[in-house]
Amino acid sequence: MRKMMVAGNWKMNLGLQEGKTLSAAILDQCQDLTEHKHVVFCAPYTHLSGVQETIAAKGRPFFFVGAQNCNDKIGRAHV
Repeated sequence: MRKMMVAGNWKMNLGLQEGKTLSAAILDQCQDLTEHKHVVFCAPYTHLSGVQETIAAKGRPFFFVGAQNCNDKIGRAHV
């Protein structure tokens, strides 16, 4: 069976605590994931451990973290 994956990032729009809060809210809303459905949070590199801690604290096996690069701009993503 194919695995389905949803990956998302929040660029540099959220601080660490906001990213952890967002991750926790998504974890709470996605109760029915199976080994064939995965969610990846691509947080800024400096937030990876915090988001991973949030996932581990909830004991959710099909959630993962992925890195995104950091930007020297303040706030939202720039084109």
